[in-house]
Amino acid sequence: MTCAGFAGSIQNDFPVRWGGEEFIVLLHGTDADQSLLVAKRIREYIAEVNVIDKKISASVGLSTYSPSTTERPMQLMDQLIAAADKALYVAKTSGRDREVHYMHIPAVDAQPCGAGDAAR
Repeated sequence: MTCAGFAGSIQNDFPVRWGGEEFIVLLHGTDADQSLLVAKRIREYIAEVNVIDKKISASVGLSTYSPSTTERPMQLMDQLIAAADKALYVAKTSGRDREVHYMHIPAVDAQPCGAGDAAR
């Protein structure tokens, strides 16, 4: 099953390839805690895939959008992607094969990037 097939099995979710080995999955109506559960399911699914007898793992960075924002849509997307990228970096540098939400990074004054989720 592809990323689109897996993530798209949840109604209203929108997975896209971001580049190289990175993907973004927009999770409509999903808060930070729910997005972490979805990311864990995706990561666990990937771990079960057998590619030429090699184990595959995934690190996932997440950020959350709040509807109260006054940002313009493109600025908001840039902020969401930057926050998810920081969370992805933390996931990779803290042992890989894990999911990290931007709001759960201790050293970051993590404010919701305005409401929905962008997972990367």
